[in-house]
Amino acid sequence: MKKPNVLVVDDDLSVLAALKIILKSVAHVITLQSPNKMMDTIAKHDIHVVLLDINIPNNSAKNLLSEIKSAYPDVQVIMVTALGKVNTVVEYMRNGAFSYIVK
Repeated sequence: MKKPNVLVVDDDLSVLAALKIILKSVAHVITLQSPNKMMDTIAKHDIHVVLLDINIPNNSAKNLLSEIKSAYPDVQVIMVTALGKVNTVVEYMRNGAFSYIVK
């Protein structure tokens, strides 16, 4: 079975490294510290799942989620948050996120 392509977008290098280690046995993992090349990376690497930090500096995770889902509706987006606020998570899921994980 071919491993899925997973893109992790988070400004914290330790989170990127940890998620890459955790996921590497089940997925081909690509990491970005900034969402600047996110859409190009999704297209270039046929990404199946995006793990997207809710608190990306200088960006709106809501807008990034919307951009991904508009261009790539089949890509599953999992929001990554340091805060487990239920109302925030529910809002992202209503806007197309598949799920969420707490750091």
